[in-house]
Amino acid sequence: MSADKVPTGQYKRKYPRRVFYGSVGVLVHGLYGVTDSTTLGEGGMSFLHETQIPVNTEIVVTFKIPDDAMISVRAEVRNSRKDKNKDTNKIIHGIQFLPLPIGEKRRIRAYVSARTEEEPII
Repeated sequence: MSADKVPTGQYKRKYPRRVFYGSVGVLVHGLYGVTDSTTLGEGGMSFLHETQIPVNTEIVVTFKIPDDAMISVRAEVRNSRKDKNKDTNKIIHGIQFLPLPIGEKRRIRAYVSARTEEEPII
């Protein structure tokens, strides 16, 4: 299989992600809410949301990396799926950050690369 071929049902990420359980502010079409994030990477993140946000929708997310200041970035919804947890009706949205200032990108990269050995690379 060539490096560009990915088995059906899988996809390649450009950047590794780290488990990231924290609060994230989400601004969608002028409506703001706070929800829970699940993963974070240099290129994007995923979070839970009560309602379906259509793919390709541009949003603004605000979050805090531990021991650092707030980060607020524009992003685009790339995918969504129902949360497998039967206790919730939330939807997991995967987003891709739109071009980030280099400082923000470095802060996120430093956080993701500082994961412990016990944490999996996602």
